[in-house]
Amino acid sequence: MDLYDFQVAAADQLADRTVAYFEEPIEITRGSETTRVPFVQFLSSITASGKTLILAEAVTLIAKQLPVPPAVLWLSKATVVVEQSFANLDAGGPYNELLQGAEVRFLADYDAEEVTHSDRTFLFFATVGTFNRRDRAKGLKVFRSSLDEADKAIWDELKRRLAPSGHRRPLLVVYDEAHNLSDQQTDLLLELEPDAF
Repeated sequence: MDLYDFQVAAADQLADRTVAYFEEPIEITRGSETTRVPFVQFLSSITASGKTLILAEAVTLIAKQLPVPPAVLWLSKATVVVEQSFANLDAGGPYNELLQGAEVRFLADYDAEEVTHSDRTFLFFATVGTFNRRDRAKGLKVFRSSLDEADKAIWDELKRRLAPSGHRRPLLVVYDEAHNLSDQQTDLLLELEPDAF
């Protein structure tokens, strides 16, 4: 698939900025604890300009330059947006070739063993409704583990996100239609210690 020049330029700029930040991140130290501040950037573009193409290309360019293949949490508020992006980027989808072999999954299908033993980049798709709840006791599945299915909750495994090397995979958060991002969603996502939004 050939991208337009403006799409290539946008993807290159997103990737270059993200990778440069990975090399020199801002870190805040309080006492003995150091917290890495995630990189944040926005892509603003008119409807039908190919934002999904730009973001997919940027994710691939970033992944190629990182020492450990990343996990990507691709979110939107709207189910239809998530389903459309998933269908376009999943194997057999028209944009899949841009991902150059990355694994595409719904977050509900997160498999810690697969993530730990694969040297590929992973894209996990979900709506923010999957996790956007302060009271976890009433619990969404992403915060619970089931004795029949897993030892740990998906959310906890996503926090760990180990690569075959034993290092933690970088986490990139792509929020499609990010004007819907709320403080609560941000707080919950920050629990995952993402490297970039």
